[in-house]
Amino acid sequence: MALIDKRLLVEECLTIILKIHKIRAPEEIKEENTDLQQRFSIYAQFMEKDLDELVKLSKELRAELDLFTQASTKSKQQQKR
Repeated sequence: MALIDKRLLVEECLTIILKIHKIRAPEEIKEENTDLQQRFSIYAQFMEKDLDELVKLSKELRAELDLFTQASTKSKQQQKR
């Protein structure tokens, strides 16, 4: 998965929100409204994938840390003997 520039993503979301706030009658801008909704959906999917990836990395790092902690504890116990 390609890295996503979070700052640009936030700026784009804020731009979309500002556009939505400027919306008058839905009939006047139905196509634009639909486009904005689709873009929000796509950004939400990207953010979910990023979150899933962060959770996965966090679990992997936790497992590695646990292994290092166990190895360090065993080493200290052996040194005391």
